[in-house]
Amino acid sequence: MRDALLESIRARLNEVVATGDRSPVMEQAAIGDAMKLMQYGVNETAVDAEVLVALGWFYFWRSQELPEPRAEAERGVALQLLAIPFLGGEQLLPEPLLLPLAESAIPEATKMLVRTLRTPVGVRDAALTVAVWSKITLHLPEDHVAYYSGLSCLGLAWRRRWEIAGDPVDLNCAVEVAREIAETLPAGRPGRATYWFHLSTALSLRFEQGEDVEDLDGAVEAGREAVRTATDDDRDRCVYLTGLSRVLLTRYSRMGDRLDLGAALQTAGEAIARAPERHPDHTMLLTNHANALVARYATYREADDIVEAARANRFVVRIAPRTHFEYARYLSNACEVLRLLFAHTKNPEDVNEAIEYGYRAVRATPAGDPERTPYQIGLVRALRDRFDALGDFGDLDEAVAVCRAAARGAAQLDHPDQAMVMSALGSVLQQRYERDGTSEDRDEALGVWERTVAMRTALPLLRVGTARLAAELAAPSEPGRAARFLEQAILLLPEVAPRRLRRGDQQRALGAHGDWLTADAIALALSDTGVSAPERASRALRLAEAGRAILLAQSLDIRGDVTDLREQHPDLAREFVDLRDRLDQDTDTVGASAAVPGAPSHSARLRLAKEMEVLLGRIRAHDGFVRFGLPPTFDELAAQAGRGPVVTLNVSRYRSDALILTPDGVTVCPLPGLAFVEVVRRIGQFDLALVAATAPDADRIAAQRILHEVLEWLWEAAAEPVLTALDALGQLPDGQGALPHVWWAPGGMLGLLPLHAAGFHRDPGRVQGRRTVLDRVVSSYTPTIRALRHARARRPAATDRPRPLIVSMPTTPGHPPLPHAAQETDRLRAVLKDPVVLSASGERPATTATVLAQLEHCAIAHFACHGITELTDPSQSKLLLQDHAETPLTVSALSRAHLAHAQLAYLSACRTAHPGNPRLLGEAIHLTSACQLAGFSHVIGTMWTIDDRLAADVAESFYTNLAGPTGTPDPARAATALHRTVKDTRDRFPATPSLWAGYLHSGA
Repeated sequence: MRDALLESIRARLNEVVATGDRSPVMEQAAIGDAMKLMQYGVNETAVDAEVLVALGWFYFWRSQELPEPRAEAERGVALQLLAIPFLGGEQLLPEPLLLPLAESAIPEATKMLVRTLRTPVGVRDAALTVAVWSKITLHLPEDHVAYYSGLSCLGLAWRRRWEIAGDPVDLNCAVEVAREIAETLPAGRPGRATYWFHLSTALSLRFEQGEDVEDLDGAVEAGREAVRTATDDDRDRCVYLTGLSRVLLTRYSRMGDRLDLGAALQTAGEAIARAPERHPDHTMLLTNHANALVARYATYREADDIVEAARANRFVVRIAPRTHFEYARYLSNACEVLRLLFAHTKNPEDVNEAIEYGYRAVRATPAGDPERTPYQIGLVRALRDRFDALGDFGDLDEAVAVCRAAARGAAQLDHPDQAMVMSALGSVLQQRYERDGTSEDRDEALGVWERTVAMRTALPLLRVGTARLAAELAAPSEPGRAARFLEQAILLLPEVAPRRLRRGDQQRALGAHGDWLTADAIALALSDTGVSAPERASRALRLAEAGRAILLAQSLDIRGDVTDLREQHPDLAREFVDLRDRLDQDTDTVGASAAVPGAPSHSARLRLAKEMEVLLGRIRAHDGFVRFGLPPTFDELAAQAGRGPVVTLNVSRYRSDALILTPDGVTVCPLPGLAFVEVVRRIGQFDLALVAATAPDADRIAAQRILHEVLEWLWEAAAEPVLTALDALGQLPDGQGALPHVWWAPGGMLGLLPLHAAGFHRDPGRVQGRRTVLDRVVSSYTPTIRALRHARARRPAATDRPRPLIVSMPTTPGHPPLPHAAQETDRLRAVLKDPVVLSASGERPATTATVLAQLEHCAIAHFACHGITELTDPSQSKLLLQDHAETPLTVSALSRAHLAHAQLAYLSACRTAHPGNPRLLGEAIHLTSACQLAGFSHVIGTMWTIDDRLAADVAESFYTNLAGPTGTPDPARAATALHRTVKDTRDRFPATPSLWAGYLHSGA
């Protein structure tokens, strides 16, 4: 019956189409057949699309023939019949009905979308929702009132299907739809804030999958636009605020910019304050604010933050319905916060409660749900915390079991947190190995960690941390394997502190690992008996070069001489210098609320960094510039030993050594007397003695005696073995000629001690072969061999005898006077021909602006002023000029300068070569290195506070020696000139090393 009736109706429809005559569908017999066929269209078990389409066309053609209002009624019947085929994808539908069909489908499609967003649904339901909204938006014209809301629903449907099925194409579609809406929605149309919010969320989700920072920056900017465009009476303004807070917090956790942390906390708090009473997302607002508090607690360790976060999370768990789609996440958040609270309070009830919430979160999440993985890891952390505190072995075994289950699930899902899970599994296995000594646990931990470190999609910070753990475990029995772990970590450090971060954030990222990472890598590489001795030595030197002064290296890579580029490709040179200068703009205060005027924002810095990479690629494509802006090769570094050996020292918990670079290669000189613990003890002694040497109520003679004792120990432990090795290598020739020149690269802790002054200076007489470095070699310093190469590669611009610059600050606002600075200046006028003098009280004021302007034109610059070392943030160490309170001349400011004529800088100020922050010793961030980066090939610096009166004598003697018999100062003689000056001063005051041992030469 069904087929016969369907064939009858189709025959009538074909006749209408063929002849244009609608009478076949108007006959009474046709109505009868249609009524009988209707019962086959929809029944309790199925939908017959063929029947519905045929009947829909039937009533459509009738509506074209009938007068109103009967025509409207027939069109209504046609719409009802064609709605299901329309949503199912049927293409043969009446064109005039397509728009009405799309409009009529919106309410039902909206219900479908809400159901997929709020309830667990399958891939089929999600796919159907995408298909429905695709069909609707296809037939809505752009000027239709529902066009943009329909597109938005399509984007949400794609996003939901991605959440269920995990196809990245769906997430990309969701991003692009959201972007199209945000960028094309006409001004004044409602819903702008919502659409920007959807774009922010989609970009944030895509960032979590691919770690593309551009997506994260885009999410932040879209979130800000959502807040900006929301009206005050928008009930969801609080949702936009908390969404912005969430993406800012994500960016802070990835990039470490504390400005983002402050903004995240502020917007999260504002979201709660602006939320209408009984807002349906109230629990989400509270949770996001608690997350921001936890992040601030992790940064500043303020107890109030974690206590308040725990209170908020407990409250959320209590008030949220168990049917809430985020309920498991709330439980997991409470687990994490109470775990942190336990670390602060040591109250067992807190960790017990954390574990209870962790179990509940895991049980509330079905297997196969991606969210289950982070909940399992949260539970593992809580179990480990309780084991550490109470020692119940059952907790550790349970942690291993839960973590293994999490690892299996993450691997099956190819979960974005897979690396984090594997790292955690290795940690609990290591902990159990330390408890039981079971080699299987150790081997499994190392294997898991090996895979984690090799995962290129994992966060660099996670990979570095995992490599550190693995090296610790492998070192006792497999030093070579441990060295390989740390080598991978060192190569990742530039990614941990990329150029797109501001300087302070870069320092904090590197400081989290301390200098010991590189020191241990060098030591373990030297202990790897699986390779030859020469290979061990060269490998260790490569590690030293890669792991030290990373921030300096980043700058050196793009600070090379551009003379050849200017001559051959002037347009590229101008573009390069402009881009480099814009990247050099930075904030001058870590954690400041605002950037320095003109400094690029985070997203702008990212864009500039990418532009620089593209530009460098264009430059390297030209003949002769293939290595422009790239680190020097090992052969290029080795060539730096042509003027004298370079000695790289390393102090580690495992062993201490000197790596001696000569024209013949790298030689290892073991230094067993330079034990890690002893070095730390001697540095402490030395620092206390330096303070006592000038304290009015201290035993100054005893202080000087301690300084001598440390210098004598330093001779025996480090200097003498190195000089003996150099002698054996033929680098210290006999005879009465000029002393050989040695460059020291102390790195790390040894940078706090004056290697150039090591020795027994209290020995009587001046016999040949005296046991001091000062009497055996001329000493210079360099942070790395790469920095030495940079200093030597400088080619000062040609000029007509640039005038020397003297900056004299006898008086400084807010600081004690330097009465002998004026005397120092007067004495130097006679040695330095016709200098430009800037001073606090003269006609030409010594301000930061005037000093930087004069530095651009001088070859020699002398500073007689106060110097301040900032231990917390060494980039803010500064020379104090007239306007130091408003515009300080900091390391950061000096580093940004590009001085074409610069050759020699003499910093007659306190602690200008002190490395500052103990966590950043290997970075060599101080005023001396800043001057080198700005262009000075030679810098005279000081390691501690210098005597104001004697400083004038030392400076005059230095410049007299610098001039030599010609009477014209030659910067190339700087190292020899300082050596003679310090030696003469030592001979005047042999019992008082604090007066003369702190002066050093750094550079070429």
